[in-house]
Amino acid sequence: MSETSFSAWLASNKTVAGLLALVVYVPGQPALIETCGSSTPGAFENAWRSLAETIPVLQLNDFPAGCFRFLFQQALVHCERRQDGICVGVFARHGQTRIAPAQLDRLLAEFHAL
Repeated sequence: MSETSFSAWLASNKTVAGLLALVVYVPGQPALIETCGSSTPGAFENAWRSLAETIPVLQLNDFPAGCFRFLFQQALVHCERRQDGICVGVFARHGQTRIAPAQLDRLLAEFHAL
């Protein structure tokens, strides 16, 4: 899958209600980050680097992790890895203005179909 396809997918989903940012990481390449609203890309880039390191660490410790989710008081971070090693990070609001579960499911299904 080309970077252009991922960039187009990221841009097409930036208006999803409750979404803070989307990240696609292709191993060996810089992460593609699409922020939503007034969010700053630098904050998500730093957070993503830490999250991206989590999957191999979990696997080294015999914890089969193809996806994981962190839930904070006002934010949700969902990370998923495809069989080809490409990862997605979904940063979303949690609480009254949270992302709809159906929207999160749709984003993840589209990511796996790319």
